[in-house]
Amino acid sequence: MKNLLLAWIVVLPWCVQAQSEIGLPLATHYDMKMKETLSTWRISEQPNGSLYIAAELLLAQYDGVKFTTMAKCQAACLAVDADGTAYVGGGGEFGKVEVSPKGKYSYSSLSDLLDDSVKLGAVRNVWITSKYVYFCTIEAIFEYHKNSKQIKIYQPEANGLFFNGFVVADEFFISQRPVGLQKIVNGKFVLAPNGEKLNQVRTSMDWKAGEKLIGYGRDGRMITYSYSNSAPPTPFVIKPENYLLGDAIYDSYPIDKNYFVVGTIAHGALLIDAKGAIAKKYNDTSFFQGNRVVTVTKDRSKNIWIGYYGMNGKLSKTELGLDLSIWNKNNGLTGSVITSTRYQGVRYVGTDNNLFYIDKNNQAISILPNIQRVIQLSNFKIEGEEKLIAVTDQFHHLLEVKGNKVEQIFKGLEITAVAQSKIHPNRLYVSMRDTLLALRYENKRFVKEGIIDLSKGNYRQILEDKEGTLWLLEDNNFGAAARIDFVNRNSLQVKSISRFTSKNGLPDYCHLVVYLNGQLVIGGNRGLVWYNSNTQRCEPYCGLGQRFCSGKYEVKDLVQASDGSIYVLPLFPSDKNEIVQIRVNSKGDTTYENRPFKRLPEFGYFSDIKLEDQVLWISGTEGLIRYEPRLDTKNYDLDFQCLIRGVVSAKDTLVYGGLSSEAIAKQHIYLPYSKNTIVIEFAATFFDNESKTLYATQLEGAEEEWTDWDKTTLRNYSRLSEGDYTFKVKAKNVYGKESTIATYTFTILPPWFRTWWAYTIYGVALALFIFGVVRWRTISLRRKKKALESLVKEKTIELMESNKNLEASQEELKQNNEELIAINEHLKATHRQLATSEKMASLGQLTAGIAHEINNPMNFISGGVQALQEIQKDFLANAATMTPAELEVKRQEIDELMQTVNNGVHRATNIIKSLRTFSSPVDIISEHASVDLVECVETALVLMNSKLVSGRVQLIKKFNEVSTAKANAAQLSQVLVNLLDNAIYAVKDKTEKVITIAISENEEALIIRVKDTGIGIKEEEQQHIFEPFYTTKGVGIGTGLGLFISYSIIQRHNGKFTMESVYGVGTQFTILLPKSTKA
Repeated sequence: MKNLLLAWIVVLPWCVQAQSEIGLPLATHYDMKMKETLSTWRISEQPNGSLYIAAELLLAQYDGVKFTTMAKCQAACLAVDADGTAYVGGGGEFGKVEVSPKGKYSYSSLSDLLDDSVKLGAVRNVWITSKYVYFCTIEAIFEYHKNSKQIKIYQPEANGLFFNGFVVADEFFISQRPVGLQKIVNGKFVLAPNGEKLNQVRTSMDWKAGEKLIGYGRDGRMITYSYSNSAPPTPFVIKPENYLLGDAIYDSYPIDKNYFVVGTIAHGALLIDAKGAIAKKYNDTSFFQGNRVVTVTKDRSKNIWIGYYGMNGKLSKTELGLDLSIWNKNNGLTGSVITSTRYQGVRYVGTDNNLFYIDKNNQAISILPNIQRVIQLSNFKIEGEEKLIAVTDQFHHLLEVKGNKVEQIFKGLEITAVAQSKIHPNRLYVSMRDTLLALRYENKRFVKEGIIDLSKGNYRQILEDKEGTLWLLEDNNFGAAARIDFVNRNSLQVKSISRFTSKNGLPDYCHLVVYLNGQLVIGGNRGLVWYNSNTQRCEPYCGLGQRFCSGKYEVKDLVQASDGSIYVLPLFPSDKNEIVQIRVNSKGDTTYENRPFKRLPEFGYFSDIKLEDQVLWISGTEGLIRYEPRLDTKNYDLDFQCLIRGVVSAKDTLVYGGLSSEAIAKQHIYLPYSKNTIVIEFAATFFDNESKTLYATQLEGAEEEWTDWDKTTLRNYSRLSEGDYTFKVKAKNVYGKESTIATYTFTILPPWFRTWWAYTIYGVALALFIFGVVRWRTISLRRKKKALESLVKEKTIELMESNKNLEASQEELKQNNEELIAINEHLKATHRQLATSEKMASLGQLTAGIAHEINNPMNFISGGVQALQEIQKDFLANAATMTPAELEVKRQEIDELMQTVNNGVHRATNIIKSLRTFSSPVDIISEHASVDLVECVETALVLMNSKLVSGRVQLIKKFNEVSTAKANAAQLSQVLVNLLDNAIYAVKDKTEKVITIAISENEEALIIRVKDTGIGIKEEEQQHIFEPFYTTKGVGIGTGLGLFISYSIIQRHNGKFTMESVYGVGTQFTILLPKSTKA
């Protein structure tokens, strides 16, 4: 046929047969990465949940975080006593591993107790009773008495060999070829009931009450042996019967009443049900690490642990794989899984790589000839025929799946979805680019029935309601949907097309449209919304609880089970977006269950969830998950322990090596202050997705609160202060279950200098010191008392003699005092005379200038008088003939001459007044003295004017309005004249000759500053400048008394006199004077 792209129509004979459809178990593979490990001979779970591993040349332990070496020793077999002692044996040696109070493991050889003549051989098994430990080789049994530490040796009969054994009711049974199954009673072998044929026991385990299930001989034979009655052994056949032909069962372990696991030499580990059928294979066919399994066991979470022979320390952990399994690239399923379905008894899977079916060996087989992304797989029942329709995105065709082939049923343009009409089952709606196509099935083929123009957009989901209305989710615009209403249920004539976006309440990204409890519900990145036909809007749907209408949970897909529970699938899994089962009771209360899905491997995203025959099928990036809740027997509320695994203090000193919680509780460790930095390691002995276990800690004594949950398995505490501490740690497993709290109590001792005995020594030493001081002081005082008494006696005599001399000297002292008073008065008079002399000397130096100053106004006066006389003569002679104008001119001349004479008189008066003030003999500073500083400065300037003019000195005056000073005007003028005279001398050889006088005040004093631009004073001379008779002027020019007397005058005024000078730049003198108290 021309319209066929692919024309294979082959119905496979296996298609009509139901498949077991169980994928690979979820397994984790470990590598101990220890050089001494060759084979993992035994794995044993301990009461605290940790695993002991006999690994050829060492005994190791796994605590859920890491593998650690307990002891380096021969370890091909292992048994652990009730007190925690591990008994091991191997090539030519056996012994025991004990733990110290600090939690450190140590190995001691017991075979050293044997005589050197004893040939030991390889120890293959070890068994423990209440009194004895039995180390078994094929040639001897070594009975070790726990209390007496003695060893008794049992030999087999001639040509006999020992195999394996077991302990029942504190009695040790051993298989001996050719004798059979025996037990040791009172130091002798006794044949066990019905034990004649049990001469090659390789393994045994508890089975039903009073029975052991024994692996016997080769070819995978097993028998049930009753040790509680006389019933003969019964063969237990593993099916298929010849599967283990030529193989031997090396180890076995019961899982529950329905299953047990065996380890074989050639076929790996096998899960066997109660009827002997092989339910699961854990070997290379299911991508385990090998087939030579020498040990199997089960932990308390029902995980199976598998140890291998010759695999260098590799071991595996797996779930049973009955309720939960996976198909991925390991069994041929490549690409991210988009969807799956069951059709005619066969599982079909669509990925972004191809279309697959699962064969009878649970392997994925591809169907399409090239890589194609399968968008949709849907089962339709049309005219009584079941059909499987696939949509691919490479050619955008509709394909009908027939066995392991496909047949094209329609070729379209960008087909994105297909859905069957519930009202018209013969009709398929097909979404294509901008178009919705209706196909009708008639005469065994699909034909076009109608086309609906959607104008724009492709739609990837189609849903028909009971009225025939269609709802479509858009493929390109993820936050858009469309509603198509027809004229009636039987017509394809469109009545209206309505479009909805986030403006109408839709999520930003829509993934799902479905009817839930009679309401149209749309799922997206903001949870679930429902369509309210009254408001024509989408509103939050809270029928599944607040979690799904709060806008925080993303819904990719959901499915409802027959019991009413609903499974919700997120797009991107995270701690907040998880697969969850929801149950809603009659009151509307919701419960959520997500723990079973915590077992899944980490997916990048999920794409699809389906529920078929009470089995969930979950599709996503990591493959296809099969989960059957009714077979889930895992206890998600199982208690587990968190263990403190080690405490190390400063300099890597082991403080504690790790024991059970009970052992820790009995210990209280005291650490010296030098070891106040400690590292504490911890682990949780829970092995379901143990990498996701979280921990929280608190150090009581240092921390107020628990830490946040994280994956860190150690805490480092530095520089702890002395005191009592309790470290607490708890774990939270992947299911959210919290462990018991492990505690570790320790005390950091104070440094030696803060210990009680140090303080005692300090107290004793202080008491001895005080006693010694008091004793020494008492003796010293006694000695001093005696010496003092003697001294007093001597001094009394001396005093009496001195008193006589003193009376004689008193008169002489009185005379000397009178002489000193006279001398002091003379000195004062001399100082006044010296100041007066200095003043007169200064006045003498100023005489020529003063005379010149007085001469100038006198000349003005003389010339004015002469001119007035001339005017008078002229006026008397010509007065009668003068006109009024001439008289006015004469009057003006007279006024001008009179003003000149008056100015001269005023100038002379000022000079004389300044001279009188300067030469005033009064040197008393009155308590109410009030001196105008400006007048004092002007007085000094008048006296120095001649020198200033002749020296061509520029004078700058900066006078602020200030208060009056408590001072003697004459003495202050003397100081100012002295400073001006020194300043004029200092600038005489300078090009720039400037003297600045400034008057100001602050809150405390009046301030006079005299600053010059002169030569300045050298630094080494400045400290002598106020000393008497010290001068920087030439010989015969200065007396050296000016500044000394000025300094004395300012001191008498209770003022301050300071100097600042920079050689070559200039000098400034500053005078601070008290303010006048006169109102």
